Amino acid sequence: MSENIYNKSLDRPNNNELRILIFTATYFVLDGVTLTIRRLESYLRSHGAVVKILSTVPDDLSAEDIKDIIVVPGIKIPFAHAGSGYAFGVGLDENTIKEIERFKPNVIHFTVPDFVGLDGIRWCQKNNIAYMATWHSNYCEYLKYYFLEWILGPGLHRYLKGFYEQIPSVYVPTPYMLKKMEHDWGYGISTELKEWGRGVDLKLFSNERRSMSFRQSKGILDHEIVILWVGRLVPEKRPDIWVNVIKRLQAENLPVKGMVVGHGTFEATLSQIKGIVCCGWLSGIHLAEAYASADILVFPSDVETFGNV
Repeated sequence: MSENIYNKSLDRPNNNELRILIFTATYFVLDGVTLTIRRLESYLRSHGAVVKILSTVPDDLSAEDIKDIIVVPGIKIPFAHAGSGYAFGVGLDENTIKEIERFKPNVIHFTVPDFVGLDGIRWCQKNNIAYMATWHSNYCEYLKYYFLEWILGPGLHRYLKGFYEQIPSVYVPTPYMLKKMEHDWGYGISTELKEWGRGVDLKLFSNERRSMSFRQSKGILDHEIVILWVGRLVPEKRPDIWVNVIKRLQAENLPVKGMVVGHGTFEATLSQIKGIVCCGWLSGIHLAEAYASADILVFPSDVETFGNV
């Protein structure tokens, strides 16, 4: 007699109650992926859903900080250029599974293809829980910036395809990414790829937020042309290209000044270069003001998934 793969003792929520568990790796590292997840989380809560996050967490957080988080053990990514705080979960242990069952999700959303996600897929299949995924990062394309492409590239491609092809629906951010995944990487055999879509909040990001006082606070003169870059300051975002553009224009005696918004391992280096202003991390109105107060946006990244630029 075949083993019954469904856990009949699982305590299930009412049919009219939407309880969503979002699997992610680094909920407390503020990057584009985390901001997207947090925005989605906020939207779901505003529409009546009960949402909980499953993630690795930094060591220095208080119990209050993680009261709504199901914590999983993780391994820190051992490459300095990746930035601090990044980790991959190592799997679901017995205590974590009990926490999941206490929450009683009826939908699970996977945002990262780590071993925790792999265990999560198996748990959903065993317990007949609906699950889906969103695609956030082109992991294989990162490897060349950490000198690992020739070692890990083929195996990682196979692992990622095996992970996502188990999931009924995978939402990708743009038509370009959907086409790339289908035609270049061979996804979509078992899973259904769907376009999630992206957008810009035009009420927040507007030329009307241009501010001379903002420019002056950064030491920018009225006649200077500000060349902006916004992003994580890490190798795959190609800070070298952006710096070369600034230096070449300055060498031609043009009145340009570089302005960088974001954090990362290259921030200290950029802050030492003459004619470049580092603003650190900005969000909300402050970020919108930075965009509007610049004159030219140069976005040099070689690895992008969301396609907002």
